[in-house]
Amino acid sequence: MKAAEIREKSTDELLTLLKDTKDKIYRLRAQMTASKVDNPKLLTFLRKDVAVILTILRERGIGSENIFFKKDKTLGYHKSSAWEEENVQAR
Repeated sequence: MKAAEIREKSTDELLTLLKDTKDKIYRLRAQMTASKVDNPKLLTFLRKDVAVILTILRERGIGSENIFFKKDKTLGYHKSSAWEEENVQAR
């Protein structure tokens, strides 16, 4: 997907697209370990799409703290309590 096409989407659409693309990457990696894949370069293209989406979200002012560390795991990421304890003690 081209960056110009991605820029035209709303923020909610970008977040949904990010989640869907990460799901595709997960499924493709699982498929690659189980059997041969028709197009192994697809993983590279999907990873670049994720990078473009994250860049555009950052340009719009939606920082990584809003995307990567959601407690409800909507995008597949969350802070663990052990991670928080280690970082609080380190400071």
